[in-house]
Amino acid sequence: MTKVYVEASSFGYYYDDRAPRERDAIRQLLARIGKGDLEGITSETTIEELRAAPPALAARLVPLPEITKVRVVAASEGALRLPRVCGSQHPSREEACATT
Repeated sequence: MTKVYVEASSFGYYYDDRAPRERDAIRQLLARIGKGDLEGITSETTIEELRAAPPALAARLVPLPEITKVRVVAASEGALRLPRVCGSQHPSREEACATT
């Protein structure tokens, strides 16, 4: 199954009506993860970033990974490798990246 690393800014677009293209893209991606078409992964570091948002927004963002079935992994070396892979121009077939 294809793994997709979802970073903090991607979750941030979920409620951003100022960027409808990005909002719709992340909603579609998270829906595919929720249905089991893709394996969504994020890190504890991302959750900390979501918690650091203004309180009203954080209250909406922090539950998103659980609601959309994105798995939160420890901020280990393996987890930290995913953003570096996502930053490359050629991620492997098993790894994809949700950035906007």
